[in-house]
Order: sequence, then C-alpha cells, then structure tokens
Amino acid sequence: MTRLIDTVFPRLVAAAAIVALQPLAGAAASVEGSVTLNGQTVRITHVAAQLHDNAEGVFDRPLVLVFADRPVPAGALDGGMALGVHKLAREGQLRGLMLRIDPGKPSEASMVLLDKPADARTSLAFVSVSGSEGPVIAGLKLDGAAVSGSLKRAASGEPPASLGYTLRFDAPLQREPAPTADLQAAALKASPQYKAAAAYAEAMAKGDLKAVRLAASPAMLEQIDGMVAAAGEAAAIERMKKGGVSARAQLAKFKRMVERGNRAMLVVDNYEYLTLVKEGADWKMGS
Repeated sequence: MTRLIDTVFPRLVAAAAIVALQPLAGAAASVEGSVTLNGQTVRITHVAAQLHDNAEGVFDRPLVLVFADRPVPAGALDGGMALGVHKLAREGQLRGLMLRIDPGKPSEASMVLLDKPADARTSLAFVSVSGSEGPVIAGLKLDGAAVSGSLKRAASGEPPASLGYTLRFDAPLQREPAPTADLQAAALKASPQYKAAAAYAEAMAKGDLKAVRLAASPAMLEQIDGMVAAAGEAAAIERMKKGGVSARAQLAKFKRMVERGNRAMLVVDNYEYLTLVKEGADWKMGS
C-alpha cells in the first residue's frame, strides 16, 4: 500500500523479491470487456503489463496491469508507482483500471480507478481485494514473455470507489530500463540523487515553498499543489516545516541508491524508499 507521509516522501510496504522476466519484443496485446466506474461503463480497448524485476527489493505487488479505453503511452508504467498513468487519468486523458498483484498471492490485489476526480485536489480512488474470494485473475498465465487471464467482479461499492469489471486479456510484459548504478555507503551520500533529496529536505525544514516546488518533479508538484490548495499556503508551509525534521532523519537511514537511467530510488529497507527523476541535468523529487 502506498501513502504520502508528512515529508511528502512516498513509502511502500514490500515483500519478497521477484525473478526478472524478459518480454518478447513485438508481441501484440489483446483485451476485451469493460470496466464499470461509479455506474458508468467504460469499454476497454487497450491493455499494458509490466513485471518489475525488483532489483530495489521494495515491491510487494510487482505485476502491474492497466486496462484502458485508449492507448497507454510507452513508459507510463515506469517509476515504481506508475504516476504517468495516474496523471493521464487525473487529466481525463484515460479511463479504466490499474491493478497490482503478486503472482505468488493470486487472491490479493490493489486497484486504482482510472477516472478523473470531480475535485482536482483529490486522489484517484483505490480498492483492495483480499480474502477467500478466489484468484483475482482467473486462469493466470505468466511466463518470460507475456501474461494472460480473465477478471470478473459485479459492480459494488460507493462512489468514488464503485467498481465492477469483466475482462479477458493477453499482453506482452514490459520492462523498466535495467539498473545503471547501485551505490552504498560513501558513494551513496556523494551521489547527485542523495544531494537532491537532502536539498529538498532542507527546503522543507525552512518552509521555502518556492525551493520545494523547484525541486519537485511534475508528478510530485501536482501533489504539493493539491496539498496547498486543500490546506492553504500558510498551513501547508507549517506542515512542510514539521515534515522537514522527519525528512532529515529519513535521509540518515538510506542504505542504497538504485538508478535506472533517468529514474532512481533511495532505499532504506524493504519498507521504505524515495523516488527521483532526472529532468535535464537535475534530479527532482518524485516519479
């Protein structure tokens, strides 16, 4: 489960590592069915799938599936939390369902309703599935090249998390770029990613909203702006100042930095990490 803590640093509850699988280049994806979002039926025409290799050791549900009414841009699933997909949904450029699952625990999954919120300050709705209902994906087949299966759920729940679906799919597995660096100890603290995170924490502690905004990725900036809009600038700044203390303490705990091209993670352990993205020559907070 992901959540945004007071430091505006993302965390994940994680589990065992997953063996990396290699996708088959050029394979075609197919999907049929629909998703019902808060009483509205959305015909699904595109599916995208990614199985994270979990080199960072932080993903408890590394298989991500996106069922959408429009094409899913290349790279939209990258970055751990697939915030590119979130952004498209929040802007009304894509509707459907994103599902995360551990293939070793087929009866448990988390889902994100890809539906533009009525209030731009609110997050996308989440639904969790667990218990004795049986596999979330019936007939799940997963190999080094593709994933396939079917899903069915009667519409239930209350808005903004009323969800139902009937889907059958077959999709090639995408991969994020392979790790380009894995640093620890002194090399970690000398890295530009660590320095960027330290500067961000310092800006928070000072309540320097301008500096915080300049240090944030577009996806993180959207979350910050939402917090400011909801709480008001003065209250948001006070919250940042208090969060800066936690942010500094969190920085002292990081043990690894795993870089994948223009994305990186600072890792504390199996339960906590911080994501960064490179824009031009600068590393920014967020995905």
